[in-house]
Amino acid sequence: MKKNIIIVILVLTGLISCKEDFLDIRPIAAVNSETYYTTQKAAEQAVTAIYSQLNNVAFDKDLIMAVDVVSDDAEAGGEYVNEVPSYENFNRMVPLATQGELENVYGTLFAIVYFSNLALEKLPTIKQIDKKADSRTIDRLMGEAKFMRALAYSYLSKYFGGVPLVDHVLSAEEYYLPKAKLIDIYKLIEKDLKEAIEVLPERSQFGPNNIGRASKGAARALLARNLLFESSYARYYPNDERFEGMTQRWSEALKYAEDVINSGEYFLPGINGERYNTWRGPNTNGYRYVFTSNGDNTEGIFEIQDIVDGLGWAQARGNAITQYISARRYLDQNGNPQNTDYWGLDLPTWSLINEFEPGDPRLRSGIAWEGSGDSIEIKGGKRFPISYDKSVTKTYCTKYECSAAEFKDVNGPWHSAPINIKLIRYAEVLLIAAEAAVMTGQNDKALQYINQVRKRARMCGPVGNQVPADLTGTVTLQDIIHERRVELYQEGHRYYDLVRWNLAKQYLNHNTHDGYQVIYESPKHDFLPLPQKEINSNPNLKQYPGW
Repeated sequence: MKKNIIIVILVLTGLISCKEDFLDIRPIAAVNSETYYTTQKAAEQAVTAIYSQLNNVAFDKDLIMAVDVVSDDAEAGGEYVNEVPSYENFNRMVPLATQGELENVYGTLFAIVYFSNLALEKLPTIKQIDKKADSRTIDRLMGEAKFMRALAYSYLSKYFGGVPLVDHVLSAEEYYLPKAKLIDIYKLIEKDLKEAIEVLPERSQFGPNNIGRASKGAARALLARNLLFESSYARYYPNDERFEGMTQRWSEALKYAEDVINSGEYFLPGINGERYNTWRGPNTNGYRYVFTSNGDNTEGIFEIQDIVDGLGWAQARGNAITQYISARRYLDQNGNPQNTDYWGLDLPTWSLINEFEPGDPRLRSGIAWEGSGDSIEIKGGKRFPISYDKSVTKTYCTKYECSAAEFKDVNGPWHSAPINIKLIRYAEVLLIAAEAAVMTGQNDKALQYINQVRKRARMCGPVGNQVPADLTGTVTLQDIIHERRVELYQEGHRYYDLVRWNLAKQYLNHNTHDGYQVIYESPKHDFLPLPQKEINSNPNLKQYPGW
């Protein structure tokens, strides 16, 4: 699937010429939604159309980078403050409802919802029409569509809060839907995922030609995550009308996380000290390996499949984060600063750097700072020391760096880096299980799961490294908060986590590196503003107070 992303045109119309002296026009060929969805091949293409929406800058740059900048993990960056005004607005918690990032995220996620609904409406009839269709394949494809709809709504609800609930292809009379209650959105997500779990195979059963499809493990992991969020909202926001109807379901979150853990399908690369051969060298540690194209589809439970094919597609196929985030400057052989051809945005904060225990290998595996001695590969494959003369924080994120040979030396657009975006990693599932175990009083399990993550981190260091050591005694929520931050940094989790724990005001009332005082207001800032474009076009869609 990664090598064969198909651009699908779902409805084709016949081209008809018209002349005044020939008005009796008969269509030679016409394909519409009634005649198209008649074969198993059409069903497969319909689901491919859903996946194709993932290869969009909105799904990495705007969905992950923007919320990193909102959090205390990153600042907007650039050569100077406000070089990219929209990202600086996120940094200062004053995003405008008219910003393109909000429109991109909203539009892309609802495109996934639409294509999912379309597939779920049309695919059942194919079983009766196409006598050669395999019933189990059609069921599996419908499970993939349900997973993708659930994925879209899981991000919509974390990013925007209440949004319209669209569980079918809308008629013209239904276009102007109001915001739904969050509990109703969560019920749809849960229903979709439970039904998907029943029909989706495990990842290993897909085979090498279908890498990247939604699997049983992906559906269980996403359900565990959503149950974690529902439980958190219920626990930390009692009597808040936004979360009315939500309950603490820690045991269920733990159950679905453990289903993933006990499936035997997933592992933590490097947990036993393994080293891997990547473009970075033959002794790449496991954590850094996961964030190379060589490590794609290893630890990841669900990943956006990114490639460079050199075909120059507009906003498709690769990721945009590598271009946005990698170091902007290097020192040439004479020690003079030069441009790398990257943009150097989404800069790690010193707050994030200081969160790591001294000697934790994960820090050097994804963050560089002035004095760290890190280098970057530029065009032609040569490595040079990073220069921080154009970094306002004197830091850069190196987590998504590519080799020049696979990205900069080929004919591809800037948003076509080949590293997959790991939307759900096995380490996250272990930390979900650890948090749920803490909340259900199962400290032995909490220790077991959190220490697996810490062991992998420790084993990524030199032989004999003891940091981070296994936790002992009672695992606390503070332990979970720390471990999630240092394991999942700059993957788009921190802001959502602080909100669900009702800790955003505590952590995000701060001064930026240039002294701007960020004032976090709850409930206003708990969700980002709905795009003004959507408000203007839908009279029943109301903006959150304060925006």
